[in-house]
Amino acid sequence: MNDKFEDKKNFACLVIDGLENRSLKDKRIKELQDEIAFINNQIRDIPKDELFKLFEKLDYPTAKYLFHELTYSVMHDKNSIDELTKLLNEKELEAFPELRVAHYFPMINTLDYLSDEEKRELDKFLFGQSVNRALMPQNSFDGVVRSEYYNRVYEDICRLGICEKRFDLIHADEIKKYEYDEYNDYFVETVGEAELKNIIKSFEVADRIEKGIATKEDKVIASRENYSPYLYLPTEEVCGEITSLAEFNEKVIKKEKYAKRKMSGDMLTINTINSFIKIDEKEFFIRLKKQLSEK
Repeated sequence: MNDKFEDKKNFACLVIDGLENRSLKDKRIKELQDEIAFINNQIRDIPKDELFKLFEKLDYPTAKYLFHELTYSVMHDKNSIDELTKLLNEKELEAFPELRVAHYFPMINTLDYLSDEEKRELDKFLFGQSVNRALMPQNSFDGVVRSEYYNRVYEDICRLGICEKRFDLIHADEIKKYEYDEYNDYFVETVGEAELKNIIKSFEVADRIEKGIATKEDKVIASRENYSPYLYLPTEEVCGEITSLAEFNEKVIKKEKYAKRKMSGDMLTINTINSFIKIDEKEFFIRLKKQLSEK
């Protein structure tokens, strides 16, 4: 009987302690919410010009944290938001000079004909593209680099391995019936540049083997599993099988179509920076109150 009484007593004590702790926690949450509301009201009462001056004084982590509050509840006109965004970007570059150059795809920094800003914009643009998005030299880089460099950038990002060109392969007998722009996609085989090179290489090796002039390298290539001197192109009437280099050169029409991103961007730098600038709500308000007191 006494044991049961003690169990109930202990349980009651635990419940009371829990309620007291929850009450203290709820009280602290309410105090923090009131403090946040007070500071937000202080921010809203600051004239816009002074607010910009205050924003300029903040370190980057604090400014980035405050930026979302300002643009969400204080500033609604586009010009002010654009100006604030520009200030935040300047702070970011000042805090992390490594972001002044391309960091997702560092090889972009070798393109000396582009300005530093164009390299950064191209870097961000390519990282933001889906791997399935088609990139074409005519219009894909509008607003990213100067128009006179569209074709050059297109060629270079493929040369650097960031993107890969894609080619349409069409049977010569089939394409005679249509204009290419009106061509039925069913009769087109689209391959990447690397795959196209492998196809051509296989036909060249097979041709040298047939002629009895194969090299040691040719024999090694011919022994590999992916060696296949064969290509089938869909057609309406004629046989679409290509089995020799001569047929390939005579019957296959190659048309460059577009490029697709194939390389993943390097997230190491940006992840390191994001972890460095991460601050919690409590730290943010400590920093912000200090700045407000110095206003």
